[in-house]
Amino acid sequence: MEAEEQIIEIELSPVIENDIRVEVRPTTSREHKRIEQQLGIRKKRWPNYTFISCIFILLASVAFVGVTANKSSTGPVSFKQLCAKGTECVIKFPKRSFPDYGNVWPNNLAICTFAAIADWESIVKNTKPNPILIGIDFGQAGGDSKNGLTMKDSFKYWKKNSINGQLLKSAISYKPSEKNLKNTVRQYGAVLASLQLKNGGFLGELRTSAGGHEIVVDGFTPSGPEIVTWGQTLVISWKQWKDVAQNIYAIKTIKSDS
Repeated sequence: MEAEEQIIEIELSPVIENDIRVEVRPTTSREHKRIEQQLGIRKKRWPNYTFISCIFILLASVAFVGVTANKSSTGPVSFKQLCAKGTECVIKFPKRSFPDYGNVWPNNLAICTFAAIADWESIVKNTKPNPILIGIDFGQAGGDSKNGLTMKDSFKYWKKNSINGQLLKSAISYKPSEKNLKNTVRQYGAVLASLQLKNGGFLGELRTSAGGHEIVVDGFTPSGPEIVTWGQTLVISWKQWKDVAQNIYAIKTIKSDS
Protein backbone atom coordinates (compact mmCIF):
# COMPACT_ATOMS: atom_id res chain seq x y z
CA MET A 1 0.00 0.00 0.00
CA GLU A 2 1.34 3.40 -0.93
CA ALA A 3 2.69 5.35 2.00
CA GLU A 4 0.63 8.34 3.05
CA GLU A 5 2.24 11.59 1.96
CA GLN A 6 2.74 14.09 4.75
CA ILE A 7 3.69 17.73 4.88
CA ILE A 8 7.08 18.18 6.46
CA GLU A 9 7.41 21.02 8.94
CA ILE A 10 10.89 20.72 10.36
CA GLU A 11 13.79 22.93 11.19
CA LEU A 12 16.49 23.23 8.56
CA SER A 13 20.18 23.20 9.32
CA PRO A 14 22.15 25.84 7.35
CA VAL A 15 25.30 23.71 7.20
CA ILE A 16 24.63 22.17 3.80
CA GLU A 17 21.57 23.86 2.39
CA ASN A 18 23.18 27.22 1.60
CA ASP A 19 26.05 25.57 -0.23
CA ILE A 20 24.18 22.95 -2.21
CA ARG A 21 20.93 24.47 -3.51
CA VAL A 22 22.52 25.76 -6.73
CA GLU A 23 22.17 25.60 -10.48
CA VAL A 24 23.80 22.55 -12.05
CA ARG A 25 25.07 21.79 -15.52
CA PRO A 26 25.85 18.67 -17.59
CA THR A 27 29.33 17.21 -17.38
CA THR A 28 31.64 18.98 -19.84
CA SER A 29 33.54 17.28 -22.65
CA ARG A 30 36.78 18.07 -20.82
CA GLU A 31 35.55 16.17 -17.76
CA HIS A 32 34.54 13.24 -19.95
CA LYS A 33 38.06 13.22 -21.44
CA ARG A 34 39.55 12.99 -17.95
CA ILE A 35 37.38 9.99 -17.17
CA GLU A 36 38.30 8.36 -20.50
CA GLN A 37 41.98 8.94 -19.72
CA GLN A 38 41.56 7.19 -16.37
CA LEU A 39 39.85 4.26 -18.09
CA GLY A 40 42.72 4.00 -20.59
CA ILE A 41 40.62 5.05 -23.59
CA ARG A 42 42.73 8.20 -24.04
CA LYS A 43 46.46 8.38 -23.46
CA LYS A 44 48.05 11.16 -21.48
CA ARG A 45 51.46 11.77 -19.95
CA TRP A 46 50.88 11.84 -16.23
CA PRO A 47 53.16 14.12 -14.16
CA ASN A 48 52.02 12.93 -10.72
CA TYR A 49 52.92 9.27 -10.37
CA THR A 50 52.04 9.13 -6.68
CA PHE A 51 48.46 10.16 -7.44
CA ILE A 52 48.23 7.58 -10.24
CA SER A 53 49.42 4.84 -7.90
CA CYS A 54 46.65 5.67 -5.43
CA ILE A 55 44.04 5.69 -8.19
CA PHE A 56 45.35 2.39 -9.59
CA ILE A 57 45.12 0.72 -6.17
CA LEU A 58 41.65 2.16 -5.67
CA LEU A 59 40.35 1.01 -9.05
CA ALA A 60 41.89 -2.43 -8.72
CA SER A 61 40.17 -2.90 -5.36
CA VAL A 62 36.84 -1.56 -6.61
CA ALA A 63 37.06 -3.70 -9.75
CA PHE A 64 37.39 -6.78 -7.56
CA VAL A 65 34.35 -5.64 -5.62
CA GLY A 66 32.41 -5.23 -8.88
CA VAL A 67 33.15 -8.83 -9.86
CA THR A 68 31.99 -10.17 -6.50
CA ALA A 69 29.10 -7.71 -5.96
CA ASN A 70 26.42 -10.31 -6.58
CA LYS A 71 27.66 -12.19 -3.51
CA SER A 72 26.86 -9.27 -1.18
CA SER A 73 24.86 -10.37 1.84
CA THR A 74 21.88 -8.89 3.59
CA GLY A 75 21.48 -8.47 7.30
CA PRO A 76 19.75 -11.08 9.48
CA VAL A 77 16.44 -9.22 9.75
CA SER A 78 12.96 -10.70 10.13
CA PHE A 79 10.71 -8.03 8.62
CA LYS A 80 7.57 -10.11 9.17
CA GLN A 81 8.18 -10.00 12.89
CA LEU A 82 9.17 -6.32 12.93
CA CYS A 83 6.27 -5.24 10.74
CA ALA A 84 3.34 -7.11 12.19
CA LYS A 85 -0.16 -6.22 11.05
CA GLY A 86 -1.17 -2.76 12.22
CA THR A 87 2.38 -1.48 12.86
CA GLU A 88 3.84 1.55 11.12
CA CYS A 89 6.41 0.27 8.63
CA VAL A 90 8.02 1.52 5.43
CA ILE A 91 10.18 -1.23 3.94
CA LYS A 92 11.75 -1.00 0.47
CA PHE A 93 14.04 -3.90 -0.40
CA PRO A 94 14.54 -6.23 2.58
CA LYS A 95 16.21 -8.96 0.50
CA ARG A 96 18.15 -6.80 -1.95
CA SER A 97 21.95 -6.90 -1.90
CA PHE A 98 24.21 -4.00 -2.83
CA PRO A 99 27.89 -3.77 -3.81
CA ASP A 100 30.09 -2.78 -0.87
CA TYR A 101 32.44 -0.77 -3.17
CA GLY A 102 35.46 -1.97 -1.20
CA ASN A 103 34.25 -0.19 1.94
CA VAL A 104 34.65 -3.36 4.06
CA TRP A 105 37.50 -5.61 5.12
CA PRO A 106 39.95 -6.56 3.61
CA ASN A 107 39.97 -3.57 1.22
CA ASN A 108 38.75 -1.00 3.77
CA LEU A 109 38.53 1.78 1.20
CA ALA A 110 37.39 5.10 2.64
CA ILE A 111 34.72 5.43 -0.03
CA CYS A 112 31.57 5.41 2.13
CA THR A 113 30.25 8.76 0.84
CA PHE A 114 30.26 7.65 -2.81
CA ALA A 115 29.07 4.16 -1.87
CA ALA A 116 26.08 5.79 -0.14
CA ILE A 117 25.38 7.95 -3.20
CA ALA A 118 25.50 4.86 -5.42
CA ASP A 119 23.16 2.96 -3.08
CA TRP A 120 20.77 5.93 -3.04
CA GLU A 121 20.69 6.01 -6.85
CA SER A 122 20.14 2.25 -6.95
CA ILE A 123 17.14 2.55 -4.61
CA VAL A 124 15.52 5.81 -5.75
CA LYS A 125 16.44 5.81 -9.44
CA ASN A 126 16.40 2.00 -9.87
CA THR A 127 19.84 2.00 -11.49
CA LYS A 128 22.84 -0.34 -11.25
CA PRO A 129 25.92 1.80 -10.60
CA ASN A 130 29.18 0.46 -11.99
CA PRO A 131 31.59 0.05 -9.02
CA ILE A 132 34.61 0.89 -11.21
CA LEU A 133 33.07 4.19 -12.38
CA ILE A 134 32.00 5.05 -8.84
CA GLY A 135 35.64 4.52 -7.84
CA ILE A 136 36.80 6.83 -10.63
CA ASP A 137 34.37 9.54 -9.52
CA PHE A 138 35.63 9.14 -5.96
CA GLY A 139 39.23 9.62 -7.14
CA GLN A 140 38.29 12.60 -9.31
CA ALA A 141 36.63 14.22 -6.31
CA GLY A 142 39.87 13.97 -4.33
CA GLY A 143 39.51 10.70 -2.44
CA ASP A 144 42.09 7.93 -2.45
CA SER A 145 42.52 4.44 -1.02
CA LYS A 146 43.03 5.74 2.55
CA ASN A 147 41.52 9.23 2.69
CA GLY A 148 37.78 9.64 2.45
CA LEU A 149 35.64 12.65 1.60
CA THR A 150 33.10 14.52 3.67
CA MET A 151 29.52 14.51 2.46
CA LYS A 152 29.80 18.26 1.85
CA ASP A 153 32.82 17.78 -0.47
CA SER A 154 31.04 14.90 -2.21
CA PHE A 155 28.01 17.12 -2.82
CA LYS A 156 30.24 19.85 -4.29
CA TYR A 157 31.59 17.33 -6.78
CA TRP A 158 28.17 15.84 -7.53
CA LYS A 159 26.55 19.18 -8.37
CA LYS A 160 29.17 19.71 -11.11
CA ASN A 161 29.80 16.14 -12.29
CA SER A 162 27.43 13.36 -13.24
CA ILE A 163 27.54 10.29 -10.98
CA ASN A 164 25.96 7.29 -12.66
CA GLY A 165 23.99 9.56 -15.03
CA GLN A 166 22.61 11.82 -12.28
CA LEU A 167 23.54 15.40 -11.36
CA LEU A 168 22.78 16.78 -7.92
CA LYS A 169 20.05 19.42 -7.98
CA SER A 170 19.71 19.99 -4.24
CA ALA A 171 20.63 18.42 -0.91
CA ILE A 172 18.84 19.72 2.16
CA SER A 173 20.15 18.89 5.62
CA TYR A 174 17.68 18.04 8.41
CA LYS A 175 18.16 17.31 12.08
CA PRO A 176 18.01 13.51 12.46
CA SER A 177 15.00 13.24 14.79
CA GLU A 178 12.77 10.18 14.45
CA LYS A 179 9.91 12.36 13.15
CA ASN A 180 12.11 14.07 10.54
CA LEU A 181 13.53 10.75 9.37
CA LYS A 182 10.12 9.15 8.91
CA ASN A 183 8.71 12.16 7.06
CA THR A 184 11.68 12.57 4.71
CA VAL A 185 11.76 8.84 3.89
CA ARG A 186 8.05 8.99 3.06
CA GLN A 187 8.48 12.04 0.83
CA TYR A 188 11.79 11.28 -0.89
CA GLY A 189 11.86 7.47 -0.88
CA ALA A 190 15.31 7.33 0.75
CA VAL A 191 17.74 9.76 2.34
CA LEU A 192 21.47 9.95 2.87
CA ALA A 193 22.67 10.14 6.46
CA SER A 194 25.90 11.08 8.23
CA LEU A 195 26.81 9.08 11.33
CA GLN A 196 29.53 9.43 13.95
CA LEU A 197 30.26 5.85 14.94
CA LYS A 198 31.71 4.87 18.30
CA ASN A 199 34.50 2.47 19.08
CA GLY A 200 32.93 -0.77 20.29
CA GLY A 201 29.46 0.44 19.31
CA PHE A 202 26.90 -1.32 17.14
CA LEU A 203 24.82 -0.82 14.01
CA GLY A 204 22.24 -3.54 14.31
CA GLU A 205 24.38 -6.53 15.29
CA LEU A 206 27.53 -5.23 13.58
CA ARG A 207 30.26 -3.89 15.86
CA THR A 208 31.74 -0.53 14.83
CA SER A 209 34.97 1.39 15.31
CA ALA A 210 35.12 5.14 15.86
CA GLY A 211 34.78 7.46 12.88
CA GLY A 212 32.45 9.23 10.49
CA HIS A 213 30.31 7.10 8.20
CA GLU A 214 27.70 7.73 5.48
CA ILE A 215 24.71 5.50 4.81
CA VAL A 216 21.30 5.36 3.14
CA VAL A 217 18.05 5.16 5.11
CA ASP A 218 15.25 3.79 2.92
CA GLY A 219 12.66 2.71 5.49
CA PHE A 220 11.73 2.29 9.10
CA THR A 221 10.01 -0.10 11.51
CA PRO A 222 8.72 0.29 15.07
CA SER A 223 12.13 -1.05 16.17
CA GLY A 224 14.20 1.46 14.21
CA PRO A 225 15.39 2.65 10.77
CA GLU A 226 16.09 0.37 7.82
CA ILE A 227 19.55 1.27 6.54
CA VAL A 228 21.81 0.25 3.64
CA THR A 229 25.56 0.18 4.24
CA TRP A 230 28.56 -2.11 3.65
CA GLY A 231 26.53 -4.01 1.02
CA GLN A 232 23.86 -4.94 3.57
CA THR A 233 20.30 -4.04 4.51
CA LEU A 234 19.95 -3.73 8.28
CA VAL A 235 17.42 -2.59 10.83
CA ILE A 236 19.04 -0.73 13.71
CA SER A 237 17.35 0.36 16.93
CA TRP A 238 16.06 3.88 17.49
CA LYS A 239 18.50 4.13 20.40
CA GLN A 240 21.43 3.28 18.10
CA TRP A 241 20.16 5.84 15.61
CA LYS A 242 19.90 8.57 18.28
CA ASP A 243 23.41 7.80 19.54
CA VAL A 244 25.19 8.08 16.17
CA ALA A 245 23.06 10.10 13.71
CA GLN A 246 24.40 13.57 12.84
CA ASN A 247 22.41 14.72 9.79
CA ILE A 248 20.02 13.42 7.16
CA TYR A 249 19.98 14.74 3.60
CA ALA A 250 16.96 14.92 1.32
CA ILE A 251 18.30 14.56 -2.23
CA LYS A 252 16.95 15.72 -5.58
CA THR A 253 18.78 15.01 -8.84
CA ILE A 254 18.35 15.64 -12.54
CA LYS A 255 19.32 13.28 -15.31
CA SER A 256 22.56 14.17 -17.04
CA ASP A 257 22.41 14.83 -20.78
CA SER A 258 25.73 13.03 -21.27
